[in-house]
Amino acid sequence: MAEIIGTKIIGAEIIGSQAVGEGILARRLAFNAALARHDLTAMAEVLDPKALLITGDDNQLIDGREAQIEAWRSIFLANPDTVFERVPERITTAQGLPLASEIGTWQGRWSERGAPKSARGAYHAKWKRRGKIWVIDAESFITLVRD
Repeated sequence: MAEIIGTKIIGAEIIGSQAVGEGILARRLAFNAALARHDLTAMAEVLDPKALLITGDDNQLIDGREAQIEAWRSIFLANPDTVFERVPERITTAQGLPLASEIGTWQGRWSERGAPKSARGAYHAKWKRRGKIWVIDAESFITLVRD
């Protein structure tokens, strides 16, 4: 089982190009750090302009980087203590294509009216190389536990 310790992801499996997989893990860490800081600009840098996100509870489709950033802005304004993290378990790089798959677990914590809330589940992310950088092209989440 993979875990994040400090600024490293320990135990994630990389299938295919080790260098590409490590690059994607670094980008995931950058996204997680930006998410923890509520840094919308840094989060946007990891998302493709046409990135898609399917939410974990209600299959809501959030279409495009700007829509995702606005959704996070609303969440952070409503719940300033919001913390989410994705932990990659496996990165698989494509052969001959600028694509990669990331499968892992996620967790989130926040409070509503002073009451602590949390959720966790699984996710799948599709990465693509845009120029020399890797960006998130699509993510699909499933909520498995909500407290």
